[in-house]
Order: sequence, then structure tokens, then C-alpha cells
Amino acid sequence: MDPKSRDARRALGRFYAVQKEYPKAEESLRRILEDNPSDLEVRADLGDVFAAAKEQGKAEKEYAEIKCRAPKLPFGYVKMADYYRARGMRDRAAAEYAAAIKADPGNLPVYLLLGRIHIEGKEYGKAAKAYEEALARRPDFWIAANDLAALLCEHPGTGKELDRALELAKSAHKIRPDDPIVQDTLGWACYRKGDNPQALDLLTKAQGKLAGHPEVNYHLGMAMVKAGKKEQGKEHLKKSVAAKGEYPWKAEAARTLAGI
Repeated sequence: MDPKSRDARRALGRFYAVQKEYPKAEESLRRILEDNPSDLEVRADLGDVFAAAKEQGKAEKEYAEIKCRAPKLPFGYVKMADYYRARGMRDRAAAEYAAAIKADPGNLPVYLLLGRIHIEGKEYGKAAKAYEEALARRPDFWIAANDLAALLCEHPGTGKELDRALELAKSAHKIRPDDPIVQDTLGWACYRKGDNPQALDLLTKAQGKLAGHPEVNYHLGMAMVKAGKKEQGKEHLKKSVAAKGEYPWKAEAARTLAGI
């Protein structure tokens, strides 16, 4: 009905990509770019097709073209960063996220991406700096407050960091009191600061909504053990240790279990 329909051709290209018919996906997307070479979304789709097809040089070329055509937009930098991150190239990804922030300092979600990739690389100081910069721009950015609080709870350094973690967790909880992830963060901050009754209350609420979440079970298990509820704590710690994947707290959960 409409051979030049951008949306139809884009949808067809994505369909072919899902079916792993990459040459057909490329053909459909290139037909759109013939009429509008500056269509950044379609060019990103094409880069994604090449990435899925493991044609990495071509994928990088398309993402680079987005940056070239729109250097003041974060979109191309984020696409390139995501591409590098998926391949374990954290340093390159971090540089691209930083470039995205430079292009658009008001794009707060990119600060989160930068913080998280620094955490993946165990560069905790750099991660904290990224979150603090986001909060300096918008103090009520509760996601950054929650993530930074969680980071400071696990890597406090000094007592001052734990005080900051509790402050941040409370600010996030004030905005999102019913969010189980926020409840978990505040509960763990209370535990780390020695307020175990408050920790138990918050962590029980969080676990009630996220019953299978391994980290929430770890936090609640530790708080229950500390409160003398060893059998209940043991069950939650078992769930956390049994979870698939490598987590930094698994060793502590296992040690606590062994000592019960």
C-alpha cells in the first residue's frame, strides 16, 4: 500500500533480524536510509543488525556515523557504549558514556550507566563520583540516590560513608516508600548502621514483594541471624547461596550459614 513507509520497512527489518535473516534485515533498513541518510534510529537498527550478525567492524561504523551526524546528541555515544559493554570492553564503554554526558550533561540516566559500568570494573570511587554528579544536578533523582547508597553500604571505607548511605537511602525511600528495591537498600543501610529492628521491618517488606531475589534474601537472612532468629535466617541465606550466578556477598552468606 505504501512502498516508502518508514515504519513498515523498519518493522520488517527488525522482524528479519529476530529471524536471523540479517541480509534481508540490512536490505530493508538500507531502503529507508536511501531516502533519509540522517535517520538516526534506523541507522542504529542497522548497527544492531551487524552486531547480532557478528560483523563488528560494520556495527562500529554505523554507531560512529550516528556520532558524526549528531555530535551534540548522546544517542550515538550511548549506542557505542552499549556495544562495547556487551563485549566486556568496559574502558571503552565508560569513555563513550562520559562522552554522552559531555554532549548532554542533563541526561541523568547516562550517569547511572556510567556508574554501573564502573562498578562492574570495581572502580567504586569513579562510580560514586558519577552518582554524586547526577545528584548534584537533581537532588531528588531517587534512582541515583538508591544506587549510591547501595554502593556505599558495600564499600563504605569509613563510618562517614555509611552515614551518607543512610541519608541517601532515606531520601530515596521518602520518594518511593513502597518500592521493594528502595526498602531493601534502606533496610541494609540500617543493618550496617546497627539499627537491626528497623532493618528487619524494611527487609521483611522487601522480601515479601521479591521473594526470590537472592540479594534481598541475603540481607534479610543476615538481619534475622543478628536478631537471634537463626532458623528463619538460615532459610533465607540458603536461598541466596543457591541462586545462580556469582555475587560478591555469596561468600559471606556461606560463612554465616556454616556458623549457625
